[in-house]
Amino acid sequence: MLYQRVISLFFIIGLLSGCTGVKRLPSTATLASEQPLAIINQQTPEPPAVEPQAIALPNKLFLPAVSSSLTPPTLPPGKQPVEGGHSMPRATTSYYMMSIDPSANFNLGCELGLSDLNTPGIQDNLVLLDYGSPKQVNGVYGASLLMTSGFSSTQKIAVAAENFGYGYFVCTGNGEDMQSHLRIGIGTTNYSPAANGSVTYQHGLAWANMVNEVNAWLAVETSNHLSQQVDAVGANDIELAWNSYANTRAWLDGYDAVNGYMLYNFGALPGCPHLSNPGAQCGSYPYIWNKEQVWYVIYGAGPVYSLPEIYARNGVNAEQWYLMSVYSYVTHGTPVGFVGTLSTYIACLQAGGCGTGNGAINNTPAQSWSQLYTLLNKDARTAQGLRWASDMAWTNRSGQVDALGLSSEPPTLVLSEEKDLFQQQALQQSLQNQDLSADARRSLEEKLSLASRPAVEVGEAASKERPLTLMQAEEATPLLDPSDVIVEGSEGLVRPSEAAIANLWSGMVADTYLQVLAGAFPENPEQGLVVVIALDNGAAFPERQMLYAPSYTGQLRIVERQGNDLILTAVNGQTFQFDLTTRQLH
Repeated sequence: MLYQRVISLFFIIGLLSGCTGVKRLPSTATLASEQPLAIINQQTPEPPAVEPQAIALPNKLFLPAVSSSLTPPTLPPGKQPVEGGHSMPRATTSYYMMSIDPSANFNLGCELGLSDLNTPGIQDNLVLLDYGSPKQVNGVYGASLLMTSGFSSTQKIAVAAENFGYGYFVCTGNGEDMQSHLRIGIGTTNYSPAANGSVTYQHGLAWANMVNEVNAWLAVETSNHLSQQVDAVGANDIELAWNSYANTRAWLDGYDAVNGYMLYNFGALPGCPHLSNPGAQCGSYPYIWNKEQVWYVIYGAGPVYSLPEIYARNGVNAEQWYLMSVYSYVTHGTPVGFVGTLSTYIACLQAGGCGTGNGAINNTPAQSWSQLYTLLNKDARTAQGLRWASDMAWTNRSGQVDALGLSSEPPTLVLSEEKDLFQQQALQQSLQNQDLSADARRSLEEKLSLASRPAVEVGEAASKERPLTLMQAEEATPLLDPSDVIVEGSEGLVRPSEAAIANLWSGMVADTYLQVLAGAFPENPEQGLVVVIALDNGAAFPERQMLYAPSYTGQLRIVERQGNDLILTAVNGQTFQFDLTTRQLH
């Protein structure tokens, strides 16, 4: 076996250094050669440019799975066998995406593929690619790429996600490690400032069509069996503090109108009841949610499963999700179905920390998974396995932390399609419950229809052939004048669970585009903070850091720019200066 692995590794090295015999290998490295994730020096000839073809998808077209095995992107509610989610899985890394550069996305996927190729056993991965908040420009739908001045269309995002999946496939040996599996969650959020209200039915519809398109492209690669190893689902960071239920539901209804694949909610439940405050009100002003509305966006909608943020070290996030699952069982006859847990340990390290003491939100993947799993399985009403554990990282510094080494648990030895069969069985069992509410029954029936759809031949709609290098040199399209802009809120750059942002400033300093966000920790509002995102001219990935106010002064707010300084005021009346040149807070 060791001999075979060595030979396989030499094969991969030879392939990536110039072999031209494999289809669709991206032709050039990322434009920014100093990029830390550019681990591949690709020198294959560039294929001719081919214009992307539009894919017309009828309502509820279940796209093909070209395989005799089931690959539905879902996980069941209810109990599973021990192998199906009752032992801590190996943690994967998910990413806040600031670039849709195809080579950068290919390299990220390849990094995971090489790890799986050289790790004994079978790996089952879930990776979220969070491309930022919804946006729409001149009738074109897309996302912000976590940049207030950025916009990328769903078409470009699709190409980036395809590159990630193809990079994983190539670097697991072009089929040598076919039993290992990758599910990509193509993510956006429900953040929508008043100036760009894009959390709409039409945007949700466009996002579902994009996910359908990515899976259709994967299915085309039948010669390499790519779709047997890689699939995609939609994903949405639904935060109750970011938008209203009406807008969020409109987006979900749009997604549900044409989806062929599930949607993973990887958001949080700020304000919702926890064990020490069971009567708390979900959401925060001006966005107040009742429990039934929360239930719909975390499980009641037909495509939706939950991959919750379990960030807080004090366990309050796990308590909130557990209590909502109890509500689901009592009110609708079925618990919330969870696909795993999400932590933010690496992103916190990259940002310089995420609070201290009781207010810290830097759970490791093992802590996140264990907190939720323990609560759910102490209660027969909510008991279930958790298939995945994933940890968020910023793409600009992800190479500095070994995310794949966070878990010391042995790899799972169960094929992903077997886990999907567990999912079908649990759904069928849940549907036998005569106490299900009508809404829950409709939701479970749709989940089962997606999970058990038969494999079919690839249709004409999936037959497009576009090279992965088509968008090679294309980056975010500027939306705002980058000079001295102050806007309210975070523009979706920071989750409410990480920081309560009052406002942000963006502008040019020399050749660097800076975004400075002022606010406080949500669990410790006396601790003011500043988040700085810097994008150097020509760089593929911005740098990010978090600075703390020198004393407990309350939330910070940016007032104005004076020369090279930003003037900030605190709740207690103190004034601070942020030096735009040195990036220091005084």
